[in-house]
Amino acid sequence: YPLRRQRQMCIRDRGRSCYPRSPNSRVECTASGQSADFPSGRVGFEQCKSHSKVDISTEYNNREIDVVSGEYGHIHLDGGSNRKIRFVTSNGIYKMKHLKASSGTLQFAPGQYWIEELEIENGVNVVFPPLGAGTVSLFVKKAYEHENQSLSQSAEQLLLYNYGDFTLNGSTYFRGFVFSEKDIELEGSSSVQGAVSAKNKVEL
Repeated sequence: YPLRRQRQMCIRDRGRSCYPRSPNSRVECTASGQSADFPSGRVGFEQCKSHSKVDISTEYNNREIDVVSGEYGHIHLDGGSNRKIRFVTSNGIYKMKHLKASSGTLQFAPGQYWIEELEIENGVNVVFPPLGAGTVSLFVKKAYEHENQSLSQSAEQLLLYNYGDFTLNGSTYFRGFVFSEKDIELEGSSSVQGAVSAKNKVEL
C-alpha cells in the first residue's frame, strides 16, 4: 500500500535484528529514519468483521475439514497431528471471530482473512500456497503473539496486518511482512525476513 506521513515512530534496536541466515554474510537491518504511516486505503476492522455463529472444529470425528470463503464464528483445529483444516477458496475473503490452531495442519489459500482473535500454537504445521499463487493476508483485530515456526517460502507470501500489538515470541523466525497499528516487539533471539512497521513503537 502507498503510505502517508504520520507521527514519528520510536525504534529501539538491541543489536539482534534481522540477520540473514547465510554463513558468508551478516548484515544487520537498520532503521530507515522514516515515520511509519497508515496505508492510504486503510479499512477499519469493524467493516469486515464476522457476524456469524457458525463454528467449525476438528474434534471428535471431523478429522479433515475444507473451509470455503465466507463468515464464521469459531474455527478450532485440535485433536492431534492427523487433524487438518484447509481454506480452499483461492483469493477468497474469510471472516471469523476466532481462529485457534492447537495441533494438526492448517492450510491457507491465497486471500484475505479477517480474524478478531488469532492463536496458532507452536507445533502446528502451517502450509502456505505455492510460490506465485498469491499472498495470504491476515488482518487481526486483537493483540497477537506469534510463536509458530512454520515458514512461507518467501516473505511476499505472507502479510500480517495487526490492529493491536504484535509480538514475535522467543527464538521464532518469521518470514513475511508485518504492520501494527500499535507496537511491535521481537522478543529474545527472534528474527524477521521481510519487514516490520508500526504506528507507535518497534522494539528489535
